[in-house]
Amino acid sequence: MLLGETQKKISELFTIDFSEDNMQAFLTISEPDAETRKLFTPLKFINILNNFGVKYGVKSDTIDEIYNERKWNEKFLIAEGKPSKEGEPASLELYFESEKSLKPKIRENGHVDYKEVCIVTSIEKGASLLKKIAATKGYPGKDVRGNELPAQMGKEITLAAGKGTYWDENDATLLKADGDGIVIYNVQKNTVEVQQIYVIPGSVDYSTGNINVKSSVDIKGDVKPGFSVTTPYGVMVKGVVENASIACKACLKVGAGISGDNVQLITVGGDIHSGYINTQQIKCCGSIYVSQEIRSSNVECENEIVITKPSGAIIGGHTTAANAISSGFIGNSYGILTEITVGVSPRVRRELLLKENEKNIMEKKINDLIKKITYIAQHSPPSLLESRLVTHKADWEEQCKKFEILKSEVADLEKACYITANAVVRVTKTIYPGTTVRIKQAVYEVKEELSHVKFVLEEEQIVCKNLEE
Repeated sequence: MLLGETQKKISELFTIDFSEDNMQAFLTISEPDAETRKLFTPLKFINILNNFGVKYGVKSDTIDEIYNERKWNEKFLIAEGKPSKEGEPASLELYFESEKSLKPKIRENGHVDYKEVCIVTSIEKGASLLKKIAATKGYPGKDVRGNELPAQMGKEITLAAGKGTYWDENDATLLKADGDGIVIYNVQKNTVEVQQIYVIPGSVDYSTGNINVKSSVDIKGDVKPGFSVTTPYGVMVKGVVENASIACKACLKVGAGISGDNVQLITVGGDIHSGYINTQQIKCCGSIYVSQEIRSSNVECENEIVITKPSGAIIGGHTTAANAISSGFIGNSYGILTEITVGVSPRVRRELLLKENEKNIMEKKINDLIKKITYIAQHSPPSLLESRLVTHKADWEEQCKKFEILKSEVADLEKACYITANAVVRVTKTIYPGTTVRIKQAVYEVKEELSHVKFVLEEEQIVCKNLEE
């Protein structure tokens, strides 16, 4: 029998079925007669499958099984294609904390700080927010008919630069912050924004933890005792600030008022607006406007302090402003000790006190060196005198040089501290005995009730005048 006729005869026994996507081929062989069975070989199987269009993924072990065990009239998976592989999907490498957590911070000493939690992420201008990792191309495949299946790209991510962000001009995959602010990340929408105001719908308490962000802060409730708010921008509080600390470099506005324990400190770079200030330490680089009263507080201000209501008062404590203090009442009829100071920069005065302390320490050190040098000069033999004095003299000369520099710095600070001109204390209603008024270095003790007066400095003396003058 000719080769072609043999193959044709065997082929007639083959039934080939293809899956709809041509990724699988199934073979059924009808039982051959004894003569045809003798003509079967694995090579003929492969040739016949090829003639039927099965070009790829033939399972040789299945052919051997059918050939050796004479499995007729059974359907076998005889070939299987290789599917194309999809590439890795695009992804985002985040450079900020995306998970909000009320888990408290555990310090190195084991102390659990329940006020330090992570519910908001703050970032500086120009900082990297995220990097987009591009999708990769997968691997090609092939069906059982030998057709190429193209490689598939991984799934892309559509991510637009949200408000307050931009793509780096040198790296188009790097998203950066266009300004200071807090990061708002929407996982579902793949959006990232940097917002310049952080709105807290309730109070600053254990539900928020301490607030330390690089954006303005708008608090719709209160700042509860023991908590803190820190930002280089402004802070607005609708309710009260109670036994809490605030540090901001712009304005602080408090709808109700500020009440402390003279331990917590509030430092503000701009103006302060508040209903009242009670038993609180405050350092303000701008002006302070209070509608009702400042009571038993230590308040320092680089511009002016104004009690805006005619019935408002400053009672007790020490209130300092560089330029002016205006109030309806100062002190009270019970003679509570109240100190009022104007014409002095609180900031410069603090620097001056530090420098003066440093100067005093150095002066003592120089005097001690002089005593030591004098003792050595009086009690050392002439042969050893010079060698024993060398080190001490060099140290003394070095300290004297530093001391002269410090003296100059102290003199400059003294001038800057009292540079304010036309400093004034205004009292639109009554100032009571027990009040001490200081303007620059002059002091005025109020001995009797005075009404509608102002205190000014004339020829280095404090003068009390009618307010209309």
